[in-house]
Amino acid sequence: IPTLTWLLIQGLQSNDININFQGIAIGNGILSDRQQFNSLINFNYFHGMFGKSDWDLLRQYCCVNSSTSECDFLGAYYHDPRGPCARQAVHMADRWQEETLSDVYNVYQDCYRLKVSHSATERTLRKIDGRRRWLKKSSSHMSQKFTDNQGQINYASTDQFNAFPCFSDDATQNYLNRADVRAAIHIPATLTKTWTDCTDLRHWQFQYDDMTPVFVNILNSQYYANANFRMLIYNGDVDTVCNFLGDEWFIEALVKSQNISTVAERTDWTYQASADYRSQTGGYVKRFAKNLDQLTVKGSGHFVPQDRPGPALQMLMNFINKSPVYDTLTNIDVTPKPLLPQYAGTAQSPCPRKDADLIVSLPGLTFQPNFKQYSGYLNASANNFLHYWLVESQDNPATDPLILWLNGGPGCSSVGGFMTENGPFHPNQDGATLYENVYSWNKKANVLYLEAPRGVGYSYQTVDNQTWSDDLTAEDNYLALKDFFTNVFPEYATRQFFVTGESYGGVYIPTLAWRLFQGIQSGDISIKFQGVAIGNGVLSERLQLNSVVDFLYYHGIVGKDDWNFLMTNCCANVTDTTDCDFYQYMPTGSDGQPMPQPNPCGMKVLMLGEAYVWGSYNDPYNIYQDCYRTKLTKYAAQRVFPHVRPSKQRFDKWDSKNFVPKQKFADNARQINYGSTDPFNGFPCWSDSATEMYMNRAEVRAALNIPDSVPRWTDCNDHILGAFVRQYLDMSDVMKNIINSPLYEQLQFRILVYNGDVDTVCNFLGTPPLVHPSDEANIANKSFTFRRRMVR
Repeated sequence: IPTLTWLLIQGLQSNDININFQGIAIGNGILSDRQQFNSLINFNYFHGMFGKSDWDLLRQYCCVNSSTSECDFLGAYYHDPRGPCARQAVHMADRWQEETLSDVYNVYQDCYRLKVSHSATERTLRKIDGRRRWLKKSSSHMSQKFTDNQGQINYASTDQFNAFPCFSDDATQNYLNRADVRAAIHIPATLTKTWTDCTDLRHWQFQYDDMTPVFVNILNSQYYANANFRMLIYNGDVDTVCNFLGDEWFIEALVKSQNISTVAERTDWTYQASADYRSQTGGYVKRFAKNLDQLTVKGSGHFVPQDRPGPALQMLMNFINKSPVYDTLTNIDVTPKPLLPQYAGTAQSPCPRKDADLIVSLPGLTFQPNFKQYSGYLNASANNFLHYWLVESQDNPATDPLILWLNGGPGCSSVGGFMTENGPFHPNQDGATLYENVYSWNKKANVLYLEAPRGVGYSYQTVDNQTWSDDLTAEDNYLALKDFFTNVFPEYATRQFFVTGESYGGVYIPTLAWRLFQGIQSGDISIKFQGVAIGNGVLSERLQLNSVVDFLYYHGIVGKDDWNFLMTNCCANVTDTTDCDFYQYMPTGSDGQPMPQPNPCGMKVLMLGEAYVWGSYNDPYNIYQDCYRTKLTKYAAQRVFPHVRPSKQRFDKWDSKNFVPKQKFADNARQINYGSTDPFNGFPCWSDSATEMYMNRAEVRAALNIPDSVPRWTDCNDHILGAFVRQYLDMSDVMKNIINSPLYEQLQFRILVYNGDVDTVCNFLGTPPLVHPSDEANIANKSFTFRRRMVR
């Protein structure tokens, strides 16, 4: 495009051609090999493809006196191709593209149902255009009969769940506040409060801004060793509220301080939908001694069971089953149960405790469940009663483990996680009916959801007490569990028991685990406590803040001007921003709110948080989850954010007071696409094969007037690729010629350089300044990757 443009401008200037040339648009353009290669390494690290050990080696070999964002890895390769810097750089850039099972054009696009019978030898194809080339060669996704894909596409959001994340919160609140639902789950009629997902606990006192001391207590306890205790710290890798880097750095610092060795270096783990389908990269995992695992779930945001339900369930079961790897498939039936012709139930009369808590019929349930469920209250501290919802396992409830699930906040209900993430039911968009979650965690375990702390969800107090804290919550949760195991469900006391959760569960879970350890050691409680799993947990405010700045920049949210300001003014004493202590400029107070220091760096860090996390149109829990059809009136009141982080930790996609439920039943279960991570019914997975098949049909060739002598149509031609001579490895000079031409302003010429921001072949970070910063024009450019590539 630039070369043609320059020729056209020359022709216009010489009057050789007369056209109304108005501009160009270059999409994901190959504009500089050097910038593409150099930025790809940062991109891969800050998107979780490599761990801190590889990163530290890279800095040691290549960037001793400079930031990795300024380090010239390609120059080092040209200088010494066999040197340690070149080897490490190639390992983290080119070699990853050659060996990964991920789609290099979109690292968040997975195709779960490629047949195993597909030829394995095709993996050796040059990764010029990555998985798209591989898929194009395969017919495993092809349908043998006509299907109207247009009718399967979901244009309302960027997820494959028919926009479920867009409406699930409000549909859940609408459903749980139905009078018949309240009665079915045994909410006292005297409790007049409305159920809300998160409660604004204005007087909450934050006691732990770093969970290291609590983890040290747990790791060094005698029970940890005796019980062969295990811990899994997992993160969705596209979450900005509790991003994966903050937790990874926390674990690395923890194991270093405790001299815990690495058992297995960081590597990818694979998810397999069933034995009939190919494995896909599920994420990355690093295993340490003392049964400590740190794992990421690729392409998931904050709510892992919602965003990646299949991989999440496989991860959980491998953890519970003590599998040496996380690759063992779950092997569950994901066929939705038949819909009931009508949705009616009969409530039974109350009975004592467990029997009284049995849910006999759940209103709006569109299928017949094959498990028992219970809802009631557990006794916490004096005058405090925590609401629970227990769903028995669909596999073997008499022997399967028990899992406790806790959502975060602080102040968010675990029933919210039940209804929108890993419970057996999800609400349809009408807010009145429920469809089946085929990846529910109770497929393989008994799952207990506890609404904590006191006052959250349907939990209540008989005496008003406006005091909340981490320790009080841990004590209430402990007492509730003691009541559960001792008085209500004693049969679970000998069952494997795991505590799991997410977000502020990074505080809830360790503090509760430590309290349980104390209770077990003192003989106050007797249970088979087996482990904890913390998802996207708040484990260190300092590391969260320090890492989120890099995260935002390397995900294309914070721009280079802000980045340069931070590098120049706030990180003067370090060579790389990963060493920069942004937390010193905005520490967290005991109320959980940021306290920006009265200096430029404090104001800049605060501005970035306001503008790009809490005050933007992005969902802060999943920056790639968009809801395109939210009415304007539903955002009007939310666009003004205070100068502190909102107390509500969960993003309100739709304001519930403006929520208008659909007036008739809509079966969301049949609209979900489990075959891929896109909303297009897997279209990117099979479109190349379908195109090639269509273009080579005889009647199509005839309709397009293609002579019979013309060879078969293919998407990419390897011969032309191999013979092509490239003359411009960097397009800066050509672009400057265009910009500095007299016709540029005369024609009011425009240049648009755009990138999809999840592309590793020509990733957005490889866009250098178009000209030197000292020039007046400073427009973003793009660049080539290191090796010869076909870019579509």
